[in-house]
Amino acid sequence: MEAIILNTMTSPFSSDSADVLSRVATGNQPSTSELIEALLSTEKALKKTPVDIPLTAIEGTWRLRFASGAKKTKRGLKLGKGYYLPSWVYAAISFEATGKIQNQLCLGGIEIRFSGPCRAHDKQNIVVFDFTQLQILIGAKVIYSRSINKYPVEEFGDRSIGKLPFFVFLYAGEKSIAARGRGGGLAVWVKTQ
Repeated sequence: MEAIILNTMTSPFSSDSADVLSRVATGNQPSTSELIEALLSTEKALKKTPVDIPLTAIEGTWRLRFASGAKKTKRGLKLGKGYYLPSWVYAAISFEATGKIQNQLCLGGIEIRFSGPCRAHDKQNIVVFDFTQLQILIGAKVIYSRSINKYPVEEFGDRSIGKLPFFVFLYAGEKSIAARGRGGGLAVWVKTQ
């Protein structure tokens, strides 16, 4: 699969930025400042020339490799420096084109898993979601399971983007995806085997 943003027939995206984003999945990772610069460059290009990244382009399980928080200031949004997750931390997100999302964090033999519905929003490249189920596992055994939804699941499709968490996807390649979260932070995930 060719990276969505690299479709030269429909977009003017920098191949340098795409190269930096694809290197996150390799042992030759870019510096955090180089990666943030590539993400911001890609985001700026998407605003000028929108490219559709459908839910099917991000379908699968993706391991979180890089994250950068953000905080609101008087001058606007300020990004943190960002960091690569250490290899001993396994944090992953899964998307199904049928409208399901799962987020998991594994430390040692303990796994915390959140799951629920997701959907592509009418606005370009936005995926809204709601975690409705929490599970804690030791190995493959579920030791705790609880519903955590605030609203009936039937209302999910009717709720506005202002009431839901979301990601705005900036990049979807064969080996990595990147997005900005509702809080303004940036994240890059790599495809799991």
